[in-house]
This record gives sequence, structure tokens and C-alpha cells, in this order.
Amino acid sequence: FDVGGANRIALKNHLAALGLDPAAFHDADNATILGFLRDRNAQGAVPTARVRVMLVGHGGAGKTALARRIVRGTFEAGTPATDGVELHEVELPIPGAGEGRAEGKDREEEEGEANTALPARITLQIVDTAGEPLFSGLRSLFYDATAILVLAVNPTAVAPDKVELLLLSFAATIHAQAGNARVVVVATHALDHTREHAAAMDATVTSL
Repeated sequence: FDVGGANRIALKNHLAALGLDPAAFHDADNATILGFLRDRNAQGAVPTARVRVMLVGHGGAGKTALARRIVRGTFEAGTPATDGVELHEVELPIPGAGEGRAEGKDREEEEGEANTALPARITLQIVDTAGEPLFSGLRSLFYDATAILVLAVNPTAVAPDKVELLLLSFAATIHAQAGNARVVVVATHALDHTREHAAAMDATVTSL
């Protein structure tokens, strides 16, 4: 991540994407913002009604198309490459939530604790990151052990015997930056898969 020089990125110009309050950080320098992000990630806490979903993967994997499909409910072919980071938010219902728990309430009342029903809806903050090596430093700011990381891979982008290397390279980066974050592997461009690509994906994901 370039914190100085001609290519310096001013993090205060990207507070929304970082999930930070503009009123609190509008004048903050990069060191202050980075320190706050590291402290927040180390605490490992995230509101139960709000979850960050980070899409990672190589360029052309289909991350942006996947993000827009989740948010807009339609598939958009030919989406342009993401320039850095694209942030989306979508609110979804939680099946069976918001109903409370009668048995739990009785038990908690006996213990003098208040009962709170699960929220009926959850907000997903979807962080769509560029896959090109140029943006690797920017991506690292969003790796978070409390987030759900979606590793999107287009197996047909490489030869079948290179699928394992492609997956493992991203998996290693994720674990180095986000520890034991939950990772969901999504194979895109399914209609173009060969049997060899499918077999390579299955074997590699099993070993992760």
C-alpha cells in the first residue's frame, strides 16, 4: 500500500467504503485511519444486523457481476472492470427471525436478563475489489477476520492444471491478512467449465 509519493491514496476520501463515519474522520490522516482499522479488526466485533461481504479474486472472475446480481436481482453481462473498490449495500430478510423465543424469554427472565428477538432483516455491505495486482495494497485494507470473504474464481481463465495454483495464491493472501476469516469459494462462468476444470476446482477446494 502506497502511503506516500505520487500514487498516494488519501483514505479520508474513501470513508464510506471503509465503513467509517465521515464526521469523525474527515480530517484524519492515513496513519490515524489505518490505526483505527487495525484496532477495530483486532477486537473481532461486528453488529449482528450488519455483515461485511468482501468479494476477492483475479481480474475477470465475475465479482462485479455477482455483486450486482445480489443487489439488483438481475444479471448484467459485460460489466466493466472495477477501478479500485466498489461498495454496495442491500438489506435482506432473515428467515424465522424477529419472532422472539418464548422458552428463552422465560429462562432469561428468571435470570433477570432482557430478551431481545433477532432482527428481522440484515444489511450486507458488499465490498467489490479489483482483481488486478495494481490494487493488491488497497484490497488489503478491507481484509477483515469478522467479514465473510467470497473468493470468486473463473477456472476457465487458466489451464486445468493451474487452477490449484490460482486458488491457493488467493487463499494464502486471505489467511495472511484476515486470519481465520470465513471463506466461500464461488466458481464463475459455469457454462464454460470443462470436466477437467470442474475436477480441479473440486479437488482444490476440498484441500483448502
